[in-house]
Amino acid sequence: MLNLEYIVENSGDSTLESYTYSGGLLTVNIDLGDFDKEVLIKIRTDGMSFKSYYLDKIEALYRTCRIEIQELTGILSVENGMYVPSNNFGEFMNEKKLNYHLAYGEKTSSMKYMFSLVGYDRLLSCLVSDLDCITLEEVN
Repeated sequence: MLNLEYIVENSGDSTLESYTYSGGLLTVNIDLGDFDKEVLIKIRTDGMSFKSYYLDKIEALYRTCRIEIQELTGILSVENGMYVPSNNFGEFMNEKKLNYHLAYGEKTSSMKYMFSLVGYDRLLSCLVSDLDCITLEEVN
């Protein structure tokens, strides 16, 4: 059985093979280079950002990435139980660059994590309400 925490910690030189989104389900096919296996990561989500410049490239170099899952309450400002942009312009711009803007206006109780594939840039990012919304399947 695949373990999410172990895969995240050891995803260093993974390659994004493909991704699809339909009916609130993001499916990411990733080749875990160090494990020599492909995994389907399925995530229930509504808020996403994709960098098509990198994702459209055929060369694996552009799609090489690592998995990152961050707890939003430790990163973003919170007012009245909702995520809000930073009052500091530089921090606000950095939040936008890192796709944290996807969480603005979301309740801290309903949206807790940001899942990202990070390479040259953030290839894709999505909001995750709970880690139980992420399932893993090994590709044969």
